[in-house]
Amino acid sequence: GSTSAAATAQSSKKKRDDDNSDDDATSDDSSILIKSPRPTKKSKSSSSTTDNNDLPFASTLESKTDTELLQMLSEATESNGWDKHSQNIGTTLATRACRAAANSSKLQKMNRDFTGVTQRDVMNWINKDSDTFGEYEKMMLRKIEPKSFGIAMGKAIIRAGYIKSDVKSGRANRWTLPGDIMATVAPPTMEKSPSTTQMKLLPTGGGGNKSPQKPMALPNASKVVEVIEKEEVDK
Repeated sequence: GSTSAAATAQSSKKKRDDDNSDDDATSDDSSILIKSPRPTKKSKSSSSTTDNNDLPFASTLESKTDTELLQMLSEATESNGWDKHSQNIGTTLATRACRAAANSSKLQKMNRDFTGVTQRDVMNWINKDSDTFGEYEKMMLRKIEPKSFGIAMGKAIIRAGYIKSDVKSGRANRWTLPGDIMATVAPPTMEKSPSTTQMKLLPTGGGGNKSPQKPMALPNASKVVEVIEKEEVDK
């Protein structure tokens, strides 16, 4: 009888242990299920990968002509969206427009006369004097605010190679034109005024094409003495 009781007690203990182990497993599973996953942070590598995906498109823009890029920009600004590719088109054209302005004789003269040009000078040339980029600002303002456009053009001036001057025009900064462009520009020729030593004496009186009169030479002192002695002998 004692043996049977011991076996029964041992069986009951084993059953309780099995039940407890099932509870532990259930509680562990529950804790896993209710634990919400943490949001994954965007790593730098993924960001750089996204940027690198834009590089092939940006590089293809460099092989496009100004006319082709302006056509692409026109289509982008007339569409509903304004994505990264569209922004790259606008950025590329902004830099080219600033370079074209620096190549103009008008801005080069202003650069010499006033120690640089202002951003407004550059924009005036693009809008009023450029046959290629005259519609650029109007197209960009279909998609971005004027203030944002002004900031973008300020960055384009720097990318184009302009260097900030120490001279200001009121509150506006002045920028000297890109050095690589100015290095190919011949300095202006200065007309030399005739020197006073090289000027011919004008003929006095009478007009005509008479040669200028030479100053009268002073007589030799010995000659003067001879004339005086001769006059005394004659007397």
